[in-house]
Amino acid sequence: MYLISDYQETEQAFEEFRQAVVRQGRLHPDTHVGWPGGHVIKNVYWFQNANVWCLPLRSPPKKPNECRHWICFGISNPAEVSQHSITLEINPPHSGQGKGPSGAFLKDDRGQLYIAHSGKVGGSKKGMTRAAFIEFCSVSKKQFINERGQDMFIFGPFCSNNWIDDLSVFIHEVAAFKEKFKKSL
Repeated sequence: MYLISDYQETEQAFEEFRQAVVRQGRLHPDTHVGWPGGHVIKNVYWFQNANVWCLPLRSPPKKPNECRHWICFGISNPAEVSQHSITLEINPPHSGQGKGPSGAFLKDDRGQLYIAHSGKVGGSKKGMTRAAFIEFCSVSKKQFINERGQDMFIFGPFCSNNWIDDLSVFIHEVAAFKEKFKKSL
């Protein structure tokens, strides 16, 4: 398995990921997705059995020149709630390895595509470190080492019908970690 770092290959991987989301998720148009300091109204895709939604964009909406994909996930049902907070972002760079993005696209020797996350889920919040999340999380990391020498959480291949199931367990673990952290403040 290797990291996709070429711009064309990364764009192809993103498009295949986006198509898997569109094909397998249920469209909820004009959904309000917010984060501290901003929000967008975009189409999201709900995965009923996994209890997660996904918003896959080529770039962050408020930073279109930023060279990373913006793939957001949340756990609130778009049919039941009008405002949605982002639980997890996976942000593979458009090319190269990137220093800040928490995500990556990977390809195996059969040409199947995967999405990966570093485990850094707290942003800049004090105490919400990658190490704290790794200790908390029950999802096992796969054997792929990123440019920082860290194992990553790998999900896919997204040509299969069950990639979202594994990823949803991770997303719900992130939600539980953030909730636990909030309660300890």
